[in-house]
Amino acid sequence: MTILTSHSDSVYSLTISSDGQILASGSDDSTIKLWSIVTGEQIHTLSHFYAVLSVAFNSDRNWLAAGDYSGNIKIWRRS
Repeated sequence: MTILTSHSDSVYSLTISSDGQILASGSDDSTIKLWSIVTGEQIHTLSHFYAVLSVAFNSDRNWLAAGDYSGNIKIWRRS
């Protein structure tokens, strides 16, 4: 078992990329953390407007969308 720790507040949402390589976690700390499922290491942190209630990858993992409690949706494109 691997325990991933880095958020400073509650985690509300998790999603795994379609290729099974990346886990995204959305938190009350207004961040999204991207994790390597293979190594368990944190890859990147994305900042959001408010507490992140939902996260989702598209099927080819090039886009990540996140929604917050105020109704905002933010979309990131993989560079």
